[in-house]
Amino acid sequence: MKLNHNRVAKKRITNTLWTVLLIVFAVASPAQGKLVSSAVEQNDETARVAAERVLKQARDATRKDLKSPEIKGLIVNSRTEVSDPYPEAILKARPQYRNQRAQGTVDEELAVSLPDKIREKIDSSYPTNQWVADRTLNGDRFVQKSDTLVNGKAINFTVNRSSPKSEKEQIAEYKDSVFLAVFPIILDYSWHSAMEFRYIGVAEAGGTKAEVIETMLSNGVKYRFFFDQQTHLMMMTIETRMSKSTNKEIERKYFFSDYRKEDGLLVAHKIVTETNKEVTDERELKRLQINPTFKPDYFEVKGK
Repeated sequence: MKLNHNRVAKKRITNTLWTVLLIVFAVASPAQGKLVSSAVEQNDETARVAAERVLKQARDATRKDLKSPEIKGLIVNSRTEVSDPYPEAILKARPQYRNQRAQGTVDEELAVSLPDKIREKIDSSYPTNQWVADRTLNGDRFVQKSDTLVNGKAINFTVNRSSPKSEKEQIAEYKDSVFLAVFPIILDYSWHSAMEFRYIGVAEAGGTKAEVIETMLSNGVKYRFFFDQQTHLMMMTIETRMSKSTNKEIERKYFFSDYRKEDGLLVAHKIVTETNKEVTDERELKRLQINPTFKPDYFEVKGK
């Protein structure tokens, strides 16, 4: 399935405008813009308390119309339009793809019952293949079932691991993988791990000020979050990770917009991802259910 190039071009222009406004919020260097105030001289405890204040303000702003301010679970349905460069590993085998992009759609249903139950159903469709997966986490048990389909038929496709991972390692890896899908909605990390956020400071661009906080996951991936100082809504996230294949740092920016209420919760319905200054995917929230009722066996880990 190919993207509508006119629509993609229009969205890229919109994203460029966001970048012009928000690029100064990457406050690592004064040359990137005006840093109104910085917390780099604060001690760890002061920076932690300030970060928790920012998160509480954001939770209060997004949850004020919830029937119950406590979120015990959710179901998120979304569709992502993907336009990614092919990985180098594929290009070595298929050099004819070097000037092309992997374009497709990803339909996802993510269900969460806090604090330790997650189920994710994924259907990724590309011109040459389809990948479907069903992943379930229930406490200290995890299972993933997936198939790669070509012309509707499953094919044998396995990824060889030099060292098989333990179930504990798989669980930690899986939680890290869904962190950015869950955290911006509920603004709570207690389900994930004993994380620590640090207050970075206040950045300004075009008259808009953002409070900046930062954290790092157990896998070494760093996240920097930018919250509008007036509305307390998340505007942008910068993700920094090391590429295992190239051993180089990869930076991704996620732009959050189109905030609307779903079940009383104010949530971004559009997330644009930019990698290496290019738009690589655009995610649209289709439906959000807060505190749904799950069937008793919905998170059952079968066959283990």
